[in-house]
Amino acid sequence: MSDKQKGLCDAISNTFPGSHHRWCSRHLYANFKSLHPGVLLRKHFSKAAKASNQFYFDKAMNDMKATKKEAFDWLSRNPPNLWARHAFDFSCKSDHITNNMTESFNQVIGPYRGKPILILIDEIRKQLMKKMQQRYQLGCSFKGRVTPKIKTKLDVGPLKLGGAWALLLE
Repeated sequence: MSDKQKGLCDAISNTFPGSHHRWCSRHLYANFKSLHPGVLLRKHFSKAAKASNQFYFDKAMNDMKATKKEAFDWLSRNPPNLWARHAFDFSCKSDHITNNMTESFNQVIGPYRGKPILILIDEIRKQLMKKMQQRYQLGCSFKGRVTPKIKTKLDVGPLKLGGAWALLLE
């Protein structure tokens, strides 16, 4: 997955024939919104990128076309198999539409990138240990059988639980 850097698609296909390439939808949207700003267009773009099947993708794209045809035309020039979840190749086992994970990882290792590999790996290990310790301490402070966030969702959700269910979650 790339941020649509020029030449990268060709380089990847030449170096790894038969490999599948994707574009980060967050980066694609940044280019899209510079030409076609608007909250409604953002909503249509997001629905199209996250659509799990052709029907929902077409519905989002038609909604975009009804809102602003130029935005629809611009997005239609980008092959959906590179940015829309429904069109991804099934042989790839990830349906992520952004490269946020790699960007986060690169941010963590940034200060250690020029160090020898053993130092880099040790710094990654230390970062992971810190994160696990923070989450462990947070988890120890929880009361009940479910996390506070899930309990809030259950309490205000459409099926507000009460009676025996509430007792089970306490």
